[in-house]
Amino acid sequence: MKFFVRLIGGGAVVLLVIGAFLWLIAPTVEAQQGTPPAPDVDSALREAVHTAIQANQKSILGFLINEVEINHIVYSQDGRTALVWLQQRDPETGDVVGQEPGLAIARNPRGLLSKSASWQVTIQSATNFAREVTSLPPELQTDDLVERFVTPPEAAPKAVQTFTGYKLPWSTALNIKITGSIGHFLDYGSCSETSCRYAYDFWNPDAGNRMFPLLASKGGVVWAYKETCPNGSTDCTNYLVLKDDSTSPATYQLYYHLAFKSIPDHFVSGQTYVQQGEYIGNVDDTGYSTDHHLHFHVYTAPSNSSYSWGNSVRILFSDVPFNGGEPRTCGETIRYPSYGTECSVGPDGVKGTSDDNYLQSGNTGAYPPKGALNTPAPWTVITTRTVDVTGTASDNLGITKVQILLNYDGSWKVVDTASYANGAFNKSLDLCALNVPDGPMGLAVRIYDVEGNWVGRYTGLRQIIKNYPCSGNTPPPPPACSPAAGQIGVYADANLTGACLKLGNGQFNASNLGILNNNIASIQVSSGTCATLFDRDNADPLGRAETFTATDYNLNDNRIGADTASSVLVEPCSNPVDEPFLTFPGNRIDTDGNSRTLPNPANPTSADSLVLSWTGGVGASGFTASLSGPVTVRTISGDQRLTDVTGELRISTTSGGVQGAGLLHLREATSISGDLRLSGVDVTSEVRFPLVCYTGDTAPQGLDNHPGVYEAAILITELTFFRPEHRKDKIHKFGHTHLDDILDRADRFRNELLIFGHFSTRYHDQQIRRAVERRLSERIRGRVELWL
Repeated sequence: MKFFVRLIGGGAVVLLVIGAFLWLIAPTVEAQQGTPPAPDVDSALREAVHTAIQANQKSILGFLINEVEINHIVYSQDGRTALVWLQQRDPETGDVVGQEPGLAIARNPRGLLSKSASWQVTIQSATNFAREVTSLPPELQTDDLVERFVTPPEAAPKAVQTFTGYKLPWSTALNIKITGSIGHFLDYGSCSETSCRYAYDFWNPDAGNRMFPLLASKGGVVWAYKETCPNGSTDCTNYLVLKDDSTSPATYQLYYHLAFKSIPDHFVSGQTYVQQGEYIGNVDDTGYSTDHHLHFHVYTAPSNSSYSWGNSVRILFSDVPFNGGEPRTCGETIRYPSYGTECSVGPDGVKGTSDDNYLQSGNTGAYPPKGALNTPAPWTVITTRTVDVTGTASDNLGITKVQILLNYDGSWKVVDTASYANGAFNKSLDLCALNVPDGPMGLAVRIYDVEGNWVGRYTGLRQIIKNYPCSGNTPPPPPACSPAAGQIGVYADANLTGACLKLGNGQFNASNLGILNNNIASIQVSSGTCATLFDRDNADPLGRAETFTATDYNLNDNRIGADTASSVLVEPCSNPVDEPFLTFPGNRIDTDGNSRTLPNPANPTSADSLVLSWTGGVGASGFTASLSGPVTVRTISGDQRLTDVTGELRISTTSGGVQGAGLLHLREATSISGDLRLSGVDVTSEVRFPLVCYTGDTAPQGLDNHPGVYEAAILITELTFFRPEHRKDKIHKFGHTHLDDILDRADRFRNELLIFGHFSTRYHDQQIRRAVERRLSERIRGRVELWL
């Protein structure tokens, strides 16, 4: 066989890659269209393209990363010309990469002859390829192809105009890859640099959601669209164009390769305004495409009357944290660093592998779903095999799924999907089938809408407690002891088995417990009875204790623990609860068991994890801890005094009895994040702001010198004078403020409440009220109170 290979674009052989990577040719993926070729023609053509690449390896730099295979072949009517679409396949995952195809033009002057060896193959290059396209027979020159390669370039501007404010066009909940940007004209060559210099291809590797939902990258008016092309069509492309008149000149956002009839029905060209983050349709691979993906770019001048194309202009995505907002694939940054060196590197930390190029969108959605978790209630003790998870969910376009999440070992897991209908969801969760251990666990749901938005990462987050033995399908044997009303049973083994002892009202010390001293592993509690286990003899309140109001099959995961109790107190739950006394809010564990001897931490901050110790609280079935602050009073300068609220660390009982609290006033400032850490929330960042600011005699310069004053939730400050004839220079000299000073700063007051006082005694209350309220601007009037 003899093959002729024609090189274009300065001698570089290009298939899908120009300059850096070599790809292999794999078997044909889709059948040919157009005039049916004779037998063996496709195999001869495939061999010709493969030979062209192999013969010119030395002119292609880099190394092998992707395979290349024929996606689609279109023949001319006379059978002498073929337009070959080429696609990439990731050799690691086996996935066809969603993007526009590369092209090869093959010519055979002898026509469709069996076993022909005369195919002349032109490998695509960005340079001069337009000339090759124009020489194609008319039936192969589609509008899409001509627009991409033949459309005359616009006059080069003196400087590149940049448009900002765009977000990646999908929900934050989705993991989407960028498969090409500058690769449009430098790698796979799907269009010219003039057309696609600032174009982007996005693809979802998740086979279950390849046709992922799209959100508007920026607001705009529906200007043009097409949605009648069948999914997968190679001859027809669905698209949507949004016109943005907020820019100068007006810009047009092009969303290309959309799915059949997925554009919302209420969209009307030239009339419907779409907000940033609003659902606009679904991805498909209609038209010039190798797999389901989105081609997105923005233009200012349409190249046709249907507005389906235009030369791309430079845009920046506010949620892309590298290259100034211009995303690139890692392969592009390796091959063409002059266009940007940063990309989204995968978890392996190695640039150029298959886990690269995932982009996290900041597009939260214009209309996120709403929902709530109703049952079980927080702190519910689950004493059965199953628990009913119920709640509500709603969205303007619909709910797609409600996931149930559990955390019982330090990590969140999606354990099931709830049934959803008519605004409500429910699921009977089998905790035994899920192998959930006894003890506390986190429960939450994740509610998704059509666009892929969720209500929150952990909607309805709460803690519940499982207290039910899962012994396969065989229920545990009946307890050896059968406590009567007002009694409890304590057992040597879990699941109410082993040696047991029935106890009525009263206190039982180590000598009374006998062989069960330091040997209690489960406890059976009758209704209305409270049992407190102590790890010290004689119900010593200085040790560890825990009160039970219900049966617990395994104490190993409890605060008291298994095999630790040396005394027991049994009493009716109606008895008053002992008041807890906080003894040690420190950062060290009380190793000697005498927390009273340990000093308080000198300067606790939000970075500290406070370990709490307290005495008392006997009879309480639970405890809560709260931390409030900041806790400082400090003089800022001679012309102003700032006073913050006083804080306290509080430990309180949560049973229905008497509520007790031990208080400790901290010596230094702390923050609300400390309270969150006490509740088990993982605090990753902290923002501090003053809650209350109170000024004495204050000139306006005193406010300006301390910007935090304007941010305090409540600002109490003076307003001594308000009449126009009063000289402000004299007022300021004596450290006072005039109403004009407040009005001049109206835009700076971010406070939730402004309290003005210290008015001059020369004014009557009615004079003050009328004058101030009449002159206050709308920006602050609704937040002002007058102390008269």
